[in-house]
Amino acid sequence: MKQTRLWLATIAALLCSLTASAATITFADWTSTNKTNNSISSETYRFFTADEGGTLSFSWSVSSETDYDKLIVTLDGTTILEKSGSQSGNYSNVISQGSHTLVVKYTKDSSESYGYDRAIVSNIVITGVSDVIDGLVYLTSGTTASVSVAIDTVAIAIPSSVTIDGNVYVVNAIGDNAFYGCSSLTAITIPESVTSIGDEAFYNCSSLTSITLPEGVTSIGDKAFYWCKSLTSITLPEGVTSIGDEAFYNCSSLTAITIPEGVTSIGYGAFSGCQSLTDMRVNIASIESWLNNNFSSSLVESYSLYLDGELLSSVEIPSSVTSIPNHAFYKCNSIISVIIPEGVTMIGENAFQNCSALTIAVLPKSLSMIKKNAFYGCYNLGSIIIPENVEFIYQEAFAACRALESIKVLATEPPFAYDNTFSNYDIELCVPEEAMEAYRTTAPWSKFTSIRNLEGEEVEVKQCAAPVIDYIDGQVVLTCETEGVTFKSSITADDARSYDEAIYALTGIYTITAQATKEGYLDSETVTATLCWVPCDENHGGETTDIITIPAKPVLIQTNGGTITVNGLAEGTVVKVNDLNGVELGIATATGGTATITTSLTAGNVAIVKIGERSVKVAIK
Repeated sequence: MKQTRLWLATIAALLCSLTASAATITFADWTSTNKTNNSISSETYRFFTADEGGTLSFSWSVSSETDYDKLIVTLDGTTILEKSGSQSGNYSNVISQGSHTLVVKYTKDSSESYGYDRAIVSNIVITGVSDVIDGLVYLTSGTTASVSVAIDTVAIAIPSSVTIDGNVYVVNAIGDNAFYGCSSLTAITIPESVTSIGDEAFYNCSSLTSITLPEGVTSIGDKAFYWCKSLTSITLPEGVTSIGDEAFYNCSSLTAITIPEGVTSIGYGAFSGCQSLTDMRVNIASIESWLNNNFSSSLVESYSLYLDGELLSSVEIPSSVTSIPNHAFYKCNSIISVIIPEGVTMIGENAFQNCSALTIAVLPKSLSMIKKNAFYGCYNLGSIIIPENVEFIYQEAFAACRALESIKVLATEPPFAYDNTFSNYDIELCVPEEAMEAYRTTAPWSKFTSIRNLEGEEVEVKQCAAPVIDYIDGQVVLTCETEGVTFKSSITADDARSYDEAIYALTGIYTITAQATKEGYLDSETVTATLCWVPCDENHGGETTDIITIPAKPVLIQTNGGTITVNGLAEGTVVKVNDLNGVELGIATATGGTATITTSLTAGNVAIVKIGERSVKVAIK
């Protein structure tokens, strides 16, 4: 990426032969200074020509790599010369009446150097330049005049009127770019007749320390005091109604400012980069007018509101308001409490974000929606009651509320919310008792670690006990310690598949899963058992059906972590457990029809359970 080095040259700094009432000016010669790749060397000249217009002429030379490193000259943004290689010449052309900006620059890309690798522009002569009166050039219109161009000097006083060609004009404006780049200017006096400050009027007046605007000023243009890095104080008159985009951008020494109550518009980034601005006071005519203006997003990191000259700490939103607009009180540090009236249905994005002193917020029953970041960063907000008709709470609406200890939600149906609506779920959530189950099972409300009913009594979170799986008299029997449950179960068989072979063996192994559910309870954990048949001798008997007697005995294998229990065994039956590599993990002999073996296996592992000569694969749950 190209790096730009820019010198802003005003008439005074570069003027070689200018006196009051001069009609021709000659700017100093310019030679590029950049030698590194991907760089630009440039210079800017400003001047104002009279009604008849004038001429622009200069000589130029360039020694560079052809088509890559170039001398470029622009007038008012239009390229009038573009040269590369090794050549030189002269330029001359007429220019129209008005304010002009001449830019000369030498651009280098990432390719190799050639020749002297530089550009020169010399003998820059402008004819037809407007008269300079006490260091100022004026643009007239009817009976008024505006300051158009200023000579860079330490101090300057703008007169309330000026005589040009025998006619008297009232000075009513400081025009666009008038003091642009006047880096020597430290003090200026502006007359009461001035009503507007133009765009970039004092752009980069880096030595200007203070300024008082007259009472008649109503507007401050875009970038009017952009990069006035030494400006420590400025007084804005009561009549100001608008402050333009980036008007005070990077005024890094500015410590305090008061915004008059008549201001209805503050542009984007008006105070961005004002890192020392810790005392911003905003006077407002009423709460309603403030909500209608809604320019708080253009203010600094923290500001205070004043109503009728008093610090505004308690805010009662007028009953005529039906929604709180986006950024309504964004970053306001004076508000301690806010009461929002019935009739308000929505709180907009960032409405109270970073209101660091806010401790109480009363929300109305009519509220249905709380938008993104509405109360984000309200560090002293200790509790909040969310009314019963709220249906939507958006991202980070209550995030970074560090003092928040309890939330009451009056809705019987949990409002829609996001996982990041709240940043701390280790606090108390109070909801209607009849809605407890709904909140416990609906995200993100289910993430709260403490859920109480609205009377403040903590209701125990109940969960169904895990069901017990048995096989009795040819039937699978499910039981549960929790009364009145409903079971959800399934059976899968290893043999239940399609076969292509003419002869195939059956394993006779069934996997049974079961879960208990009950209204008002959390579902139980899911349990699993494996049902299979193992051979038995005549002494131990077999399973009798209506058709035949089967010389095999049904057994039920269940796991609990690494503990494996086998039920339904003949007395003295030996049970072994191996891993998939054949390593024996445990052995037990059935007593009372049951054998239990504890192994080192964990959930997800597979065990080989050997019951006599029968081997069964069992997944550890």
